[in-house]
Amino acid sequence: AGDENDIPPSVRNAIRGTPRGFDLVVQDDGVGLPGAEDEIRGFGLTIANLLCRQLHAILSFEATQPGVQATVRLESQSGRP
Repeated sequence: AGDENDIPPSVRNAIRGTPRGFDLVVQDDGVGLPGAEDEIRGFGLTIANLLCRQLHAILSFEATQPGVQATVRLESQSGRP
């Protein structure tokens, strides 16, 4: 519950080609994540990490002040996007 001046956080998604594959980027302007990246916990993050492991992808986070950006980097097995 907040007052009428509260603006809900926005979420942006993008897929960006890289020389070896692509990045899936999700960014919001909410309150962000507490602590260091290696201290982030939760069921949703556990699922995301398991899926990234299956796909041989890399999951990373970056504080964007305000908010956070999560990036899943997938590289082509053939070396081509």
